[in-house]
Amino acid sequence: MNRHISAVSLVLAAVFISTSVLAEPVISPLRKSQPAPYSGVLFNPEAVAQVVAESEAAKQRTDAEVGRVTQASRAHCDRELSDTTARHRSDQVTADARLTSEKSQSALLKQQLDAQRKKPTAALVILSAAGGLLLGLITGVVVTR
Repeated sequence: MNRHISAVSLVLAAVFISTSVLAEPVISPLRKSQPAPYSGVLFNPEAVAQVVAESEAAKQRTDAEVGRVTQASRAHCDRELSDTTARHRSDQVTADARLTSEKSQSALLKQQLDAQRKKPTAALVILSAAGGLLLGLITGVVVTR
């Protein structure tokens, strides 16, 4: 079997080499005892059929392998896209929740700051009371004289 495959490989190599040397492929059917118009390899009809069948089988195997690799690659890319999309959605939900929390905290702090601004401080109360007392004393002294 290996000798047969080697012979076919040799024949295919000879065909490819001879066709690359010639300007274009030439098919010249010959009859028994008829001289060949050029040097080359002679194929009987069965050998031609075998070479054609092996060539077509090799193309089918190649096409099948390309299809398998393409499908595997597409599946891998689809998984990567799905994973990336899921991570993006998760990150978006987390970011939205964090933003909502920070907005709520900011609003609460603003309310507390506004309340502190409206509420008088102890020093201001004491100063206002002292100022009112002093003004009352001065007014009382001026009125009694």
